[in-house]
Parts: sequence; C-alpha cells; structure tokens
Amino acid sequence: MSIAESVEIQKAPAAKLVDGRRRSNALYRHFGSAFIEVESLVYRYLDTIASAYSGGFFDFYEIEGGGFYLSLRTDEVFKVEVPFGNHFSAELSADALSIVACLFVYCHMGNTDQRCVNHYHKLRDFALGHAEAALILAAID
Repeated sequence: MSIAESVEIQKAPAAKLVDGRRRSNALYRHFGSAFIEVESLVYRYLDTIASAYSGGFFDFYEIEGGGFYLSLRTDEVFKVEVPFGNHFSAELSADALSIVACLFVYCHMGNTDQRCVNHYHKLRDFALGHAEAALILAAID
C-alpha cells in the first residue's frame, strides 16, 4: 500500500479567502521581495504539470497558523502529469492542482528562503484535510 492510499482525511487548519484591500499586498506580506519569483514559479509549475492550464484568475487563501496559497479559480478538472520525481499522473480539481504547484514552488525555494519552508509545512498540513489529500500527496511524493 502506498503512502497516498493509506492517508486518511483528517481535520486540517482552515483557509480563508483573502479579499479586498488585503489581496493587493498578500504575496508581499507572505514572501517579501521573493513574491515575484514565487508567483512566477507557480505559473511555471502549473504550465509544466497541467498541459491544459492556460492562465486564469487566482484566489489567495491564508491558512490558519500562517500559511498561504494561490488557487486557480475554475471548476475545470485537470489532467496532471508530473514529469519528474515519481511521474504522477491523475486528474485533479483546480484547487488540488494549485496546492500541488504551490508545494512544488515552496520546496523549490526552500533552499534559499525559510519563509517558503514554513509555507510548505503549513500548506501540506492543510492539504491533509483536502478531499483530494491522497492525490495531492501522491503528486508531491
């Protein structure tokens, strides 16, 4: 049995939509001057792992305890293929896809930015309570 198959959905920290005036500086608030690289890498990872991704509007979510992620606002389901690591392949909702992309970015940048390490752990904890938790964990495994 794989790790993804053995994961049980558990109570996770809550995420709250960032709206209004708080949205305009949300990325900077969480990542400082690295926000431009974080945002750019999220788009790049989405483009890499979901060939049907072609841009869109993103909601920002702050996770209880200090986490943050960008979520593509659409009801579309995406075929996700991770061309590195375990070569994961499955269909994910836009929100689950966004979580996977953000986790990849935070891991990627974690070597040089402790904030990204912290965000990785907060988002992964949040993802454990997601309806697609097993698929998210399989994608990043």
